[in-house]
Amino acid sequence: MPETDPTTEENRLMELETQRHQAQTGNDTQEEKPRKEKPREGTHINIIEGGFVLGFAIVMDLADYFIIGFIPILGDILDLVAGASIWLWVKIRGLDRSRSIFISWSPWIATGIELIPLIGDLPPSYTINVLVVIILNSKWGQAFSKLLKVLSPV
Repeated sequence: MPETDPTTEENRLMELETQRHQAQTGNDTQEEKPRKEKPREGTHINIIEGGFVLGFAIVMDLADYFIIGFIPILGDILDLVAGASIWLWVKIRGLDRSRSIFISWSPWIATGIELIPLIGDLPPSYTINVLVVIILNSKWGQAFSKLLKVLSPV
C-alpha cells in the first residue's frame, strides 16, 4: 500500500472544499454585488386590478348612499371595512413606496369623511380615494405626487 503525504492529502481536501463552495455560490472568485432595486416606472396597477378596486369603491359608496347609510351602526361598520380594505390593497401592492405619505393615509381620510353624521355619506369619498391612488401610481401622475410631498404635513 503506497503511503501518501498528509500535507498533500490536506491540500487536496482544501481544494475540493473550495471547488464545492464555488459551485454552490455559482461564482468564480467574484464577490457578489448587492442588487439595487430599480425604481418603478409607469403604472403599477394593471387595468383589471384598477377596475376591480374602483368597482368595489363605487359599490361601497352607492351602498352607503342608498342602502346601508340609513342604518347607523351597520353603515359605520361597512365604512370601516371599506377603508381597511382599500388601505390593505395600498399596503400589500406597495403603492405608497417612494410616494407621498398621503397615499398611506388617504383611505383613513376617506373613512373619516364617511363617518361624519348626516353629510358623510354624500360625497363619493372611496371612489375619489381609489382614483387618486391610481392616478398617483401612473407615469403622468408622478408630477402630482411630487406636489403632494411638498404639501403633506408629515
